[in-house]
Amino acid sequence: MTFVKQILKSRRLHSAAFFVVGCVLLSGCAEGLRSGPELIKALPDNHKYYRGDFRLCHGYGCRIKTRTYISSDEWKTVQVLFQKIETASQERTAIANALGKIEYIVGERTGTSQDRAKAPIILSDNTQLDCVDESINTTNYIQFLIHDDLLKFHTLHERPAHRGTFVDGLWPHNAAVINDVTTGQDYVMDSWFRDNGKPAYIVPLQEWVDGWQPKEK
Repeated sequence: MTFVKQILKSRRLHSAAFFVVGCVLLSGCAEGLRSGPELIKALPDNHKYYRGDFRLCHGYGCRIKTRTYISSDEWKTVQVLFQKIETASQERTAIANALGKIEYIVGERTGTSQDRAKAPIILSDNTQLDCVDESINTTNYIQFLIHDDLLKFHTLHERPAHRGTFVDGLWPHNAAVINDVTTGQDYVMDSWFRDNGKPAYIVPLQEWVDGWQPKEK
């Protein structure tokens, strides 16, 4: 009888293990249990914040780093979004739109233009980006904006925000974070929930940490 119980217990443990693995795969975050800062630090410093020559993370968990650039003419289409900004709220909207535009520009050049919202993990598909890829790229893109003095009302947290450990009932997830210097409020810029080229979602950090997801249409 004891032997039978051991077999049943072993099967339950294996089932639980397969369930957790399945959850990780379906979550679209190959490295979702990691907060991502070590991956950011792994990028060469000279390619980190220079829009003319940098590495794009893709292929899940920053598994692939493709060297790319944004031309001066392309960058002008980003700069124009920040004209006549008078409030922090307007600037956040401009940042979200700029992130979508940069994604589109870079996607056409690197073969990641087909990246889909909440990309399911298919490790052989290098065109897709999980939340680690997205959070690192988004953090770098915002740095481009800062280095060009386009932001007046926001600073950037270098480390993306992280939420979810399964045991707390949330999927592992990462996203870039900005701070409104006029109020002290932190906001997540989450591009993983949108197709390539679409504006990032803007969400108050605590609301995002508590499990925010976009409303399904």
